[in-house]
Order: sequence, then C-alpha cells, then structure tokens
Amino acid sequence: MRTLSSTVLAAQQGLSVTPAVSCVRTRASAWEKRYVIGAPISITGGVASEPAALCAGNGVANLFRLHGGAVLQTPISGTPPAAGSTVTRWTTGDGLIAAAQQGSQIAVVTAPVNGTSFTVHMAPGGVFGAAESVTPALTGGDVIQSLACCFSPDGARLFVVLGGTDRVYVTVRTAANTYSAAVSNSDLYENFISIAAAYTKATATGDVAVLVAASWNSGYSELALQLFGDGDQVTAGAWATHKDLLSVQSSGSGTLYGTILTAGGLALADTLRASFLEAFTNPAASITWQCNWTCSYLSPQYAALGYARDPQPLPQAETTPLCCAYDPLTDRLFYATGATVYPTLAPATQDLSSRVLLCDRHDAENQGTANVLLDNADGALTGLAFDPEASGDRLALDFGYVTSAGTEVSAGAPVWVAAVELTAGTGTGYVELICHDAWSLLAAWQPRRLYLWPAGSNTILQIIQWLLARNGIPLVSPPSPSAQLLRTPAYAIQPATSGAHALHALLDQVPETLHFTAQGAVLRTPLAGETPVYAYTPSAHPVLSYRVHTGAQSLNDVLVFGRSQPTSTAPTLLAEAIDAPDGLRVAGHPFPVTDMQVSVAEAANRAAITLRKAQYIQDAGEIATVPNVGLELWDLVALTVGDPGGWINAPARVRALHTRYDRLTDGGVYTQSVGLMYP
Repeated sequence: MRTLSSTVLAAQQGLSVTPAVSCVRTRASAWEKRYVIGAPISITGGVASEPAALCAGNGVANLFRLHGGAVLQTPISGTPPAAGSTVTRWTTGDGLIAAAQQGSQIAVVTAPVNGTSFTVHMAPGGVFGAAESVTPALTGGDVIQSLACCFSPDGARLFVVLGGTDRVYVTVRTAANTYSAAVSNSDLYENFISIAAAYTKATATGDVAVLVAASWNSGYSELALQLFGDGDQVTAGAWATHKDLLSVQSSGSGTLYGTILTAGGLALADTLRASFLEAFTNPAASITWQCNWTCSYLSPQYAALGYARDPQPLPQAETTPLCCAYDPLTDRLFYATGATVYPTLAPATQDLSSRVLLCDRHDAENQGTANVLLDNADGALTGLAFDPEASGDRLALDFGYVTSAGTEVSAGAPVWVAAVELTAGTGTGYVELICHDAWSLLAAWQPRRLYLWPAGSNTILQIIQWLLARNGIPLVSPPSPSAQLLRTPAYAIQPATSGAHALHALLDQVPETLHFTAQGAVLRTPLAGETPVYAYTPSAHPVLSYRVHTGAQSLNDVLVFGRSQPTSTAPTLLAEAIDAPDGLRVAGHPFPVTDMQVSVAEAANRAAITLRKAQYIQDAGEIATVPNVGLELWDLVALTVGDPGGWINAPARVRALHTRYDRLTDGGVYTQSVGLMYP
C-alpha cells in the first residue's frame, strides 16, 4: 500500500468526504515521452548522402556537413523551427565529421577516412577558435573508420570516440590542446563502419555510451552499445562488456540476403535514444529496402546491462542513417541527414482533471482498464478525437480527496489511451478516453526473432527485467529476491509468444507476484502470516456492503515431472504438493507441471509455489467502501463488519480494484469495490 498523509487517511476513514480526481495526459510511448516528428526542413544545397553531424542546445540545432572540401554550418531555430543561413566555417580534406553541444559550447571534430589523426574545432560561445590537431595512440596499423564525440554535462571535457578495424578508442579533451592518452576496447568483430556517442546522464557522474555498427563483410553486421566508464555504472577509464542489440547474417536457408546496420546517432533526452539504418537486400528475389529505426535505454543501468527497448521504425523515407540530437531547453529531439532536418514536437502534457465527469477504473492481477468521460461542451477537446497521435498517450489517473491541506491524490500506475471517442449533440459534448494498463503493452508485444538464454547465463529476475525493458517498462528491483528468482534456467521466447505470456511463464516458476505502480513493475512475495497494511472497521473506514464467496479450489494436487538424472530423456514424477483438506472435501484436482530443467532438490519448491498461488488467488468475495486511494493489488487487509458471525479482523488479500467517480449521477458517486482473495 502506498503511504498516505494523515489528512487523506482522515478523509477516507470518515463518512463525509469530498472526492478528487487527477487526470493528466502526456504524449508518451510506454514509460517514455513520445517525440512526434513535425514538418521536415530542407537544407539549401544539401545532399543526403554527404557526411553530416547534428548537435543541439540553447534553443538551436546545428547541422554540420562536409561539402566541396569545406565544413558548412546550418542553424535550425524558431517555432516552428526553420533553417537559417548556411555558413562556411573552414576548408578541409577530411571525410569524417562529428559534433557535440553543451549549452552554448559547440565542438566539431573531423578526420580523414582511414586516417590516423583528427582535428578539433571548439566554439565556447558559438565562435570557433583555432584548430587543434590530435594524433591518438592507435594500435599498430589501425586507422580511423568512424568518428563521434560528446561533452560531459558540465562541458569541461570532450570525449572523442574513434572506430577502428577491431577497436574503439576514446580520447578525452580537458583543456585547449590538452588530451588524455587514448584507451581502446578490443572486439572480435572488424570494421566499425559507423559510430555514435552520448553521455548517459544530464547531471552528476555518468558514463559515455557508444553505439557502434560493426561488420565482418558487406553481408554481416552488428549493432551494439558499449559503455566507456566515467564512474557511474563502469569504473572510470574502463569499458563495459560488449552489449549486442542486433545481429544479422548474410545468408541462410538457401536464400542469399544481406543487411547492413548503420549507426545514425545517440542522444540523451528523457531516456538514452539511438537511431540506426537497416538496409536489406535479397538479390535472388530482387528485393531491397531501407528503414531508419530508433531504440532507447530507460536508464544508464539498463544501458550497462544491454536492456534496450525493441526498435521502433521512424517514418522518414531516407536511405541514409538519421543523425539525432536533443535540445534540453526546448525539450526537442532532432533527426537529420545532410539534406533534411526533422524537428520533433515537445511532448505535450495536458491536465484534464477539471473536465472529468465519470471515471471507471478496474485494476486486476493480469489486466487493467479505465474509461474516462470528459466534458467537451465547449468543444475544446474535439481535436483530440481526430488526432491519430492520441493513441498511446499515457494517462496519470489518480484518486484522492480535498482535505484541509488542499487537493491530495495518491499516484498509482499509469494507463495508456487505446481509443478516443467523441459524442456530441445539441447543447452537449463528451470525449471518452478508453485506456488499458501495462499488461496490454505486454500482450501486444511479440519478438521479431527467437531469444534464447542458455542455462547458467541469466537469472529469472534478469530475464524479467530484459523482457519489461523491451516493452519500455522499468522494473523496480526487489530488495530481497527469492532463491527461485535467482535461478538461471535455459529459457526461450519464441516469435509467436506474446510478452504477457512469456512473463506469466516466468512468474509461474517463482513465489513473487507482479503489479504495476507509478515507478514501473514491482515484484513482491505474499507471505502467510504477514501483518495487514490496512484495517477496515465500523468506526474507521466502514465497509458499506460486502459479498463472501467460499468454494473449492481449481486445483489441489500439483505434480512436478522432470529429469530424475541429468541424462534422462523422459520426465518422471519428482515432487508433489497436496492440499489434503480441499481434496477430501470435494475431490482431487491434479495439475501436472513438466519442467525438464528443475533439479530434484528444487522440484518440491516448484510444486509448493504452484499450489500456494492457486490457494490464495481464489475468489473470497469483495467489499464496497469509500475509496482507499493508496490500496494496491496483493495488499493484505484486515476486515471487520458489524454483522454477527461475519468478519472480525479477518485477513484477506486484494485481488482486484474497481474505483468509480461519477459526477453525472444525482448526488455523485465515489466508491471502490475491492475484490478479495485468500491471505
């Protein structure tokens, strides 16, 4: 249960209450902001395939490109953004270019293709000073094939990242003409064909994220994220383990095909966001296509673990990779080629609380929905119903009370807009938001390819965290994970499997349950005998009505089959967990579980976990009360009602929540039905 203030507790435990509902819509995709790309800006004289670099800050995006032996700069600013005059900055024979910005400070780095040195141009206040030539310490015979750079958050250091044939190098600029010795990260792959870099935190200590596209040949390539340590997830000066995001191969099943993955850019907005180009060819079928994609990492920790969100396609029909940059002043992302800049709109946030006429929210163990009816008598929300971008918006839908301290609400799990409906008539107008919770995000996800974890490689906890991250959902790490959650079995997610199905299959193996909060997914272990977190009594938060349900269990005999010996090929019975009283009352309801990976020693725990969850997930009834706005799924509550022979300080666990706020009914409705299960 979420912590509530004393004034909220007093309000919900009394009989005279003034309800409050907070409804805030944010342009979002899962837990991230959603940056909708606006009208493209054409660059006069620009060529899409020319080497280009993009940086942004202080309300201006700057596109730098190599054209005709010169470095050209084109600023993009305004609302809506527009291109300013292109300026020739200096002449160069270099073929690689990178740019970074921190506040008003800009850095542009150039290098010759297959060269052994690079040149840095610094502009502390937008005015470029003298060039600084640097010859890094490359491994014998190595050359520069790709180039990137980024600033530390305070702007005091510039990290220059170089891609060689089988190494990535970092050189750090701390002052004018002052550079640290180069460090490198060796890799099994060859030819770092493109590279991008960004710092992983906007403030305090972070690391340098390096997105690399590496290739063995024209048909095999890999996209990966590496971290160069600056003291956050990785020790300063060290490299994190190589993290593979995508790998593709040149041939298979008798069909010749090829895919080139090219890194476009890397920018730190609300999350770390990467862009890349996938270019696919199948000569046998005369098929070619290109698609620019974006993917993100929810946190520096996720970047270190390699837990990226599934790539999402960018709508721009470009055959070259899109650079990306972020301007924190205007909260805008920019994408660009050498010929076009694509600005995004700052994600809108809209407070709809005063327009809520009716709100009907259902929260349950494996699903959740919400319907919100909004007043549109003035037509102000009509455009929302015609906006295709409204689908996927995140809704912070929270309940509370008006107290002596003001309007107070308790922040619960968000929901997402699945559809918007507009109804209008003479003198009336309504907009209804039809929403779902994070389980629907998981139900809609299917992997693009097989994902396989060999035995001993990852814990169940890590696989759950990876799966949630692929859907853009953070996981709040449990403080005391069970031994089962730390097992490392072999596990696979097939392309036909949904994220919800895969997550349930993992949860079946552990005593933990999962629910969603405002911070993300939370794992918790319901324990027999734990202390209730809240009490309903006739004098404090009385139960207005209630239903009691007592019945037989859906299963009462769990049989676990597996290998009796490591070399066994056929499953045999390893353990059994029986609820004898339930079986004696009605009949035995066996439930077989086959797990060829479970050990003989672990089989009894597996059987007990399955039986335990079956025992407490049964319908035990429900209560109707004034809403307890901090209540969450799986909470243990104590119930006392006035009827003789009824509940007296009886424990029950929360199975479902149905909260209703209704201003359209005479007198108003503000009530909560709490579905109960056994403790």
